[in-house]
Amino acid sequence: MLALMAVAGETKHIGLFATLSTTFNYPYNLARQFKALDVISHGRVGWNAVTTSEPLAAANFGARVADRKERYDMAQESIQIVQALWGSWESDAWTLDVAKGKFADMDKIQPINLQGRYYRSRGHLPIPPSDQGQPVIFQAGGGGEGLELAGRYVSGVYANPFDIESDVNTDKRFDKVPFVLAEIQMTSRCLQVLCFP
Repeated sequence: MLALMAVAGETKHIGLFATLSTTFNYPYNLARQFKALDVISHGRVGWNAVTTSEPLAAANFGARVADRKERYDMAQESIQIVQALWGSWESDAWTLDVAKGKFADMDKIQPINLQGRYYRSRGHLPIPPSDQGQPVIFQAGGGGEGLELAGRYVSGVYANPFDIESDVNTDKRFDKVPFVLAEIQMTSRCLQVLCFP
């Protein structure tokens, strides 16, 4: 994130995406970091929301790797809270009225109060909306849980096939996207699938 802050200050047209785990980061910290960078960059930020499945990464946190279903349940809770925090300010809440000494219209800042099995958050984010409103979210999970997560919360899914055979399998896997969106009753959503060979 620090490197992206530096890039944001020296550029005007480059999108800035970072990968951070929903498994080992609290939603409030994720929301705060990405929203601050989004405001500084004038709305050029995206988050690649990942669930961590690598035991060595978990060991760095003194934790175990949760099973796949639990990781994706955690991710759903985390992203819901992050998006709620990002949306806690109405678009015109930031007044910056120096003459009256008023930074924001507090009637247009709504605290959240969400509690799930894994995460909870109460309050609002102390950061105003960015030019794009809130950062864009991507994720790379192409299995059932990943596609459901994508259908509910993210703007796009990306794949990084390593060879022609895995590229063909990637195409077949993402052919399921419209069916997953219909199954979870999210057919009005537009979900982008990006492949980077």
